[in-house]
Amino acid sequence: TEGYGGGIYIVASQNLQLTSDEFYTNTATYDSGGLYFIDTDDVELENNIVADNLAWENGGGMYIADSELTMRHTTIARNTGSDGGGLYLFKVSPWPWIYSRVVMTNTILVGHNVGIAVTAGNVVTLTATLWGTATWANSTDWGGAGSIATGTLNYWGDPVFVDPGTHDYHIGAASAAIDRGVDAGVTVDRDGVPRPQGAGYDLGAYEYSAAQCVNVERYYPYQYSVLSITAITGSGQVTVEFYDQYSDLVLSQVVDLASGESVEFDLSDMPELGANFDGSACVTPAPNQQVDLNVTTVTTGTPPPDNYEPNDHPGEAYTITVGTTLFSYISHDEDPDWYKFEITQPSYLTVTLDQLPTDYDLILFGDMMAPPPAPDEQVVCALVDAASVDEEGNLDTMARWGAVARWGAVARWGAVARWGAVARWGAVARWGAVSTNYGSQSEMARTIVFEPGWYYALVYAQGGQHSTQPYRLQVQAEPLAAAGTCGWTPVYADTHPAWEYWGSSVVTQPLTLILYNKTRLDQVYGVAAGDAISNALGRLADDPTVRGLVVPVDSNPVVSATYASWSASPNYCDVNRANEVADAIRDRIISPTLAASPAISYVVLVGGDEMIPFRRTPDRTTIANEWTYENWLYVNWDALRAASHQRYALTDDFYGVRPGEELYCRDYVWLPSLAVGRLVETPDEILGMINGYLNENTLDAQTALAAGYDFFADCATALRDTFDGQALTIDTLISNSWDADDLRAAWPNSGPDLALIGAHFQHWRAFPPNDAAGSLLSTDIVNATADMSGTVGFSIGCHSGLNVPDGDVTNPATDPDFPQALARRGGYWVGNTGYGYGVDDAVDASERLMLLFAQELGREPNVAVGQALVQAKQRYLGSTPAGGLSTFHEKAMHGATLYGLPMYRVDVPTYVTPSLPVSYTISPPQSLGGGLEAVTVTLQPTLSQHVHSAGVFYSVGGEVQASPGRPLQPRASVPLDSTPDVPHGAMLVGGELEDQSGFDPYVTAPLTATRLSRPKAEPNFDAPGWFPDLFFVVNRFGDRPRLAVVPGQFNRDGDVERLYSRMQLRVFYSNADDYAPPTIWRVTTETVEGGWEFDVQVTDPSGVYAVAVVYESSPWRVLYLTKDGISNHWRGTLTGVGERVRFFIQAVDKAGNVALETNKGLLFTLVRQEAPTQPVGGYTAGPWWEARPWSTRLPFLPLVLRRD
Repeated sequence: TEGYGGGIYIVASQNLQLTSDEFYTNTATYDSGGLYFIDTDDVELENNIVADNLAWENGGGMYIADSELTMRHTTIARNTGSDGGGLYLFKVSPWPWIYSRVVMTNTILVGHNVGIAVTAGNVVTLTATLWGTATWANSTDWGGAGSIATGTLNYWGDPVFVDPGTHDYHIGAASAAIDRGVDAGVTVDRDGVPRPQGAGYDLGAYEYSAAQCVNVERYYPYQYSVLSITAITGSGQVTVEFYDQYSDLVLSQVVDLASGESVEFDLSDMPELGANFDGSACVTPAPNQQVDLNVTTVTTGTPPPDNYEPNDHPGEAYTITVGTTLFSYISHDEDPDWYKFEITQPSYLTVTLDQLPTDYDLILFGDMMAPPPAPDEQVVCALVDAASVDEEGNLDTMARWGAVARWGAVARWGAVARWGAVARWGAVARWGAVSTNYGSQSEMARTIVFEPGWYYALVYAQGGQHSTQPYRLQVQAEPLAAAGTCGWTPVYADTHPAWEYWGSSVVTQPLTLILYNKTRLDQVYGVAAGDAISNALGRLADDPTVRGLVVPVDSNPVVSATYASWSASPNYCDVNRANEVADAIRDRIISPTLAASPAISYVVLVGGDEMIPFRRTPDRTTIANEWTYENWLYVNWDALRAASHQRYALTDDFYGVRPGEELYCRDYVWLPSLAVGRLVETPDEILGMINGYLNENTLDAQTALAAGYDFFADCATALRDTFDGQALTIDTLISNSWDADDLRAAWPNSGPDLALIGAHFQHWRAFPPNDAAGSLLSTDIVNATADMSGTVGFSIGCHSGLNVPDGDVTNPATDPDFPQALARRGGYWVGNTGYGYGVDDAVDASERLMLLFAQELGREPNVAVGQALVQAKQRYLGSTPAGGLSTFHEKAMHGATLYGLPMYRVDVPTYVTPSLPVSYTISPPQSLGGGLEAVTVTLQPTLSQHVHSAGVFYSVGGEVQASPGRPLQPRASVPLDSTPDVPHGAMLVGGELEDQSGFDPYVTAPLTATRLSRPKAEPNFDAPGWFPDLFFVVNRFGDRPRLAVVPGQFNRDGDVERLYSRMQLRVFYSNADDYAPPTIWRVTTETVEGGWEFDVQVTDPSGVYAVAVVYESSPWRVLYLTKDGISNHWRGTLTGVGERVRFFIQAVDKAGNVALETNKGLLFTLVRQEAPTQPVGGYTAGPWWEARPWSTRLPFLPLVLRRD
């Protein structure tokens, strides 16, 4: 009860939507018992009910003053008010152009003293209205001095509400509202029932359906319903829909039912409903068909006591506090346990799951009730490495993304209890840490929490295991070091404003967006210097190769205010305030500019971090985290140092991502499609780079330098070969003996056109392998004897690309930094803002990115240096296999930064298109029906062996997967853009392999300045099972979709390396926006004469297309299972295969997504021997099976047995 607007009061608002809401039994002592709108525009109401409300004055249901509303499919019934019991329109404003305007379509407006009252000056337009008769008649349907246009579609009759006494305003079969409406663009009713159901659209919030509904329940496994449907007369398709207690549709199935036939829905065997389902089943027969429904309740036992239930989905997560230790149960094979807790400050979060009675797993998530951070198609979690390593590179916790065969279920639990945030695959991307150790080993999930808020822990039984014995869960959080406070102080007070400038060369759309902060430049360097830069940027924009649009970011009031907030003490050291500035620039300037001018390909950022801030990204690395570099910055307590102190890395890639192309998994992955270059730092340095470009915008490259030692040497060798293929004249320093004098002679005093400097760096000096002549300093670049103008240098070295603001430097010896030093000599520079990473005797991480960059520079004539870096990053991510994107790989990609103008071009003597190191064929597309099609990809990788003092590894054309803490493996990728549809998933259907026993693998540890090459101890690797367990994936990201494979797997049991000389995969394409894989719930086997029968339970909302068992039996084969009727079980029989069978499961949904069950990489082994039937790994089998790794030298061959 309120004075005005008993249900809801809305004032001075815009662009509101109210959909499928109910407003009933509210009271107002004055106006509007239900909804009150005043001074509100662009309000849309759809499928709403306003009933049984009371206002002591006007507008019992709704009171609308000076507002604009559009109402579609509204039921307004039995409201009470002195005038306008249904609706009352009123004008308050003295201005004639401000009044109430309401458009109502497909409305039930019944049971009032006055249905709608419109006072003078207001307008209402109605189309298709039921006014009611008898007990539902209005005393007066409409009235008032205002304008009322009721149209021609007015009906009077009984709405036949089902049970208005309990506020059930569904309409019955005899309702006068049926088929009386028009197409208002509303496709479903308040229950989600499709509109229309009959010959036309029904009026009001509900569409009439001929469905019979009965209550059903599923409290698995203790009590559940069995629904039996019998066709009494007629034959045809029967639709069965299951709704939860909120009337939300959870599951729909269609079955063919002939007269006299029956079908049974056993809810105990329907895991997609959730473990705790209390709702209804609505059955709609075919026309002229009559069915009989019968519901039986089955009780099998009493659930054990659990103080934390129900907590089977995030909406029911049990709230705990940090520091909690609790004991709870996984009571049955569909019992996930969710907990939530609040983290109030940046912290190091550790959640431990131990005292396990069987194999449970642990996953940490961010706020699961928030909207998904990215659309499903932009979630890159299949590529992300979920495991973590310690500071020595040892595997901290085993986390296999592919091991979680029920990720699809996590993404689908949104169907239960209106958990809308995770009803999409995008919500799964909120995971923060995963621990999926084997058996009853303890689980520990650790992560850095950068953003305070709600976090969720999921305790989960991967194979459906459960126990009457409890587990223990502990949550601990250790606050990170405080950020500290500081402010930004201008040097000069005077400023001179600047305005947006379109270059004279721009005819239709600009090619380059140039961003600078004129106010900030004036405040640091003075108005004269700021004006000089502004004028130079104008000349740059005029150049026809630039076609620039110059935008002073401070001219936007929102951006300017955000800068002011960041600069004010104590905010300048707050990374969130710095990111708010970056966000404002991107949201308020870059995004709308790109929307208006999509031809823009280049972005130029003018100035250092204090001018246009780098984007701060969370640094989750455990080796060489950015906080370890803080003391080497030699700066005052400023924004840059605060970012390092708080474990953040810096990137410009953020500014190069077009709106709507943001990728996400745990954090945003900023993969640029726009070429970004930064001009630093002083006016003289910036002007020099601009004038240099205007004098010469293309480098005619003839000479090159490849320098490297330690773990850089292999990258330098690969770059040497790349330069050689481009017909450049090459100088090399590839050994562990050269010194600073050698580097000075080869680089600043020779001025090679292209130069890779593979050395350890600090931002002002480079360390040679031989320190007899000291270090190469940034001042050596400044004092170079050769002309370095227009040359392009790049480095893998740590912080080689870190620009430190001059005004904050405390040690003059560290000034200038390398980006500045190169700019003073007119040189272009690509370096890391943070630590770079690599591996011994293989090219990976920062090394690989720089190799790709060099390849792109020579791909074709006149390559823009910024585009070469963009294309390198696109290929870098686009060729990543499953689990190949570790925190180190992601940081390496984000840190590589271009200093210079991104449109500057490089031309080499010979152009070389990078070749694929693997031979492959792709079959023509095959239509599978329902918009699904497939191709068969056959790969034949050529494997090269590499022997290292620490172990042996293989590569494909030098390409490797270097997952920290695990064996180095070969990798390859092939393009998948042979059809216009989108590739969703891949299924292994064949291949040839060979096992090498007694194999000593090279175990990967990221190498960087803080962890140099061996003889540091090799990381231990003793995890059981095959690594990687998921050795193929469809990678839709990067420059083009690819199939990425890892044709090598290692198993510590027997020290076996499995090598694939041939792989055959089926790749599925569709245009569906569903990217969640199907859910594999259960795998059971049963012995039959001469073999085994498989029963695999799989569900997916889009439907399951195929389920297959990949098994070994001279040779390896694929058994496609057959769907068992209307159930979600897929069955098949395997005979003539001997006494032992090894297998794993693959399932494909009708959108083309694929799920695998590999038993956490162990795979499954069926052994025929006399023993009691028992579950192993949580999966039921008989008479006995055991989980053992594969060991064979036989090829895979597909054998299609049958498919429904």
